[in-house]
Amino acid sequence: MRCPAAVRTPRIYALVALVELVGCGDPGARKSSPQASATPGADSTAAPAIGCAGPAPAAVDAQAEQEVLELVNAERRQHALAELRAVPPLADAARLHARDMANDDYVDHDSFDRSEGRLMKTCEWSERVLRFVPDEHQLAENIAAGASTPQEVVEGWMRSPVHRRNVLGTAFTELGVGYWPGGNAGFYWVADFAGGQ
Repeated sequence: MRCPAAVRTPRIYALVALVELVGCGDPGARKSSPQASATPGADSTAAPAIGCAGPAPAAVDAQAEQEVLELVNAERRQHALAELRAVPPLADAARLHARDMANDDYVDHDSFDRSEGRLMKTCEWSERVLRFVPDEHQLAENIAAGASTPQEVVEGWMRSPVHRRNVLGTAFTELGVGYWPGGNAGFYWVADFAGGQ
């Protein structure tokens, strides 16, 4: 799990730490893993998008994405905070990145493409998110790789101070969650947070 990045436009700030959640928790205690469904339009073998370009893929497990949203909101309720509402364009930005990380086998907020075995940066994470939600003023992102269930993802974020700060951020009112299976980590998760002024 890479720690969250955050940006505010026009005032920009970044909050990034380098941690990866791979195999956290007791593997024997894991419940069922999210499975790729036969969702129309969902094709994990499709050519990957180049960096931030291209259309967002359809969900391969909309239920897992919804469960992450519900678990984040449960954490917010425990701290007397308003729930985040689901925003499809934020989910599109998150899912595009989750698929890109799985297809090109990396874990980073920024987007990369693999060419001749090397990763080449194609765009900043905020460029990708702002492509989908250009009018947002505050943005942040949590990512994770290797967590096999929504509960494991959110629990991992809550154990990390910088991820927790985004989950409980009072400036945020909206959330988009993306999930994609594949790559060496097996499971890739992205949560894009947004808020107003």
